[in-house]
Amino acid sequence: MNKKRFLVRLKRALRGLDVCEIQSRLAFYTEMIDDRVEEGMTEKDAVLEIGEPEEIAKEILSEMKAEGKKTPRSMGAGAKILIALGSPVWLSLLIAAAAILFSLAVSAFAVALCVFVCLAAALITLYAAVICVGVSGAACVVFGGVCLFTGRALEAMLVTGAGFVLAALAIWAFLACTPIGKGIFYAICEAWKRIARFVFRRRAQA
Repeated sequence: MNKKRFLVRLKRALRGLDVCEIQSRLAFYTEMIDDRVEEGMTEKDAVLEIGEPEEIAKEILSEMKAEGKKTPRSMGAGAKILIALGSPVWLSLLIAAAAILFSLAVSAFAVALCVFVCLAAALITLYAAVICVGVSGAACVVFGGVCLFTGRALEAMLVTGAGFVLAALAIWAFLACTPIGKGIFYAICEAWKRIARFVFRRRAQA
């Protein structure tokens, strides 16, 4: 048993005492273990030498009782009756609090999901617009070639020029949107990670 586990068990065994008293005892035994470790003992051996935390807690409670200090007492019959009579009230409050917490959790999840969907839609729309401009430019170039073969040189020149302008605009837009697209994609990944982490953490706690 290491120091952390020892202190956890000791704190649990002293449950019911004043918080300051518990912290004082924990600090005392923490210092005791650290002193032994500084002297060359392993943490495990130091804890083993001190003893079982439950036995130590019993000794502490006995000493406090002998000194007349306040020790934890069991719940009286009157308190139990009051709790039983008030159960409809506090049960209703607990149910209401659980419903509120559940609603807040559902709302938070819905907001996160909406953010995820909006970011994905923004990314798709961004690249769809760039693709549309590029396709329009290619179509204009093809149509300009058709006009040239049919003898409409002026129309071929105008349409082909417009096609090259659109193609250049599409290339420029693609280069300009790439950092934006990466940022949106990164934001989507982070949103998904946070949602997954939240869901799996809740499952683990359940």
